[in-house]
Order: sequence, then C-alpha cells, then structure tokens
Amino acid sequence: MLRLGATATADADGALEVFTIGYQSSVPVRMHQAGPDGPWSAPELFGPAGAGVPRFFGVPVAFQRADGALALFEVYQGSGSPQLYVNEQSAPGLWGPWRDCRNGGCAGG
Repeated sequence: MLRLGATATADADGALEVFTIGYQSSVPVRMHQAGPDGPWSAPELFGPAGAGVPRFFGVPVAFQRADGALALFEVYQGSGSPQLYVNEQSAPGLWGPWRDCRNGGCAGG
C-alpha cells in the first residue's frame, strides 16, 4: 500500500518514473515505464536496504537534470535534525546509491 502524495517525471529516454513513500515502511517506492508509452512496473522498494537504514518521510522530489538524468531527493528524520538524501541516475533507468547531502554528499552526479 502506498501513501498519498507522489512525484513523477520523465527520464532522458521519455519513460515516466513515479516515486512515493511506502504506507507502513517509510521507504521510497518506485514505479516506472519500460520505455516511452511502455508498460508499468509493479511498485518496488527503492530505499536503501539493510538494518539501520534511513526511514524517509514526506513526498520525494524528482527532477530532470540538464543532461537528462533524474535526481530524487528525500528527507530523513533521525534522532537529530532532518537530513537530505539524494539518489541519481547514471543513465535512463540506472540508479546509484543513496547519498547523505551533508558535507557535500549532494555535489556531483
């Protein structure tokens, strides 16, 4: 089950990507097209895996960079102040690891 609120954008090849937060997991969920006007994937967990990983809240924010690759931003509320994380594509449909934006972690991509 998904929470209300989602963000959607097209990647460099024109396929749509939709992101939201899981209803009970607080982990980002991704649905995407196989190609422009193609079939949709089933919802899949898109957050980091393993114990002690960030639990996100709020609606993710996705946008297309100047080179056509997508970047997805999400906020994590831990025991301290909220922290911003980013995940970026290296090519259409190919996503990298989540990075903590503190100390320059959002630079590059």
